[in-house]
Amino acid sequence: LFLIGPVAMAFITAIKLLNWENPVHHRQTAPWHLHEFVTVDHRRLMVIIHCEDITSGFAARFPSKALMDKYLAFLRKVLPANAEYIEKATNWHQG
Repeated sequence: LFLIGPVAMAFITAIKLLNWENPVHHRQTAPWHLHEFVTVDHRRLMVIIHCEDITSGFAARFPSKALMDKYLAFLRKVLPANAEYIEKATNWHQG
């Protein structure tokens, strides 16, 4: 009889956890034509795209080199012709 309270709390918590959904967050960055620099880190499979102001831009990490190469091909189509591509290891710490 004394276990009814904890069992009820566990049941309610389980229902809440089963119905929980992770919200999707969309970030809006500058238009493609403003991104002038692309840093490619082949060791970390990472591409960092930024504007003249390096604080605005975004980074993308990839599970495979093939997917990263597809992304770079896409960037060459949408970024301006004068965009500068730099290949180097980055000191990227996200957290």
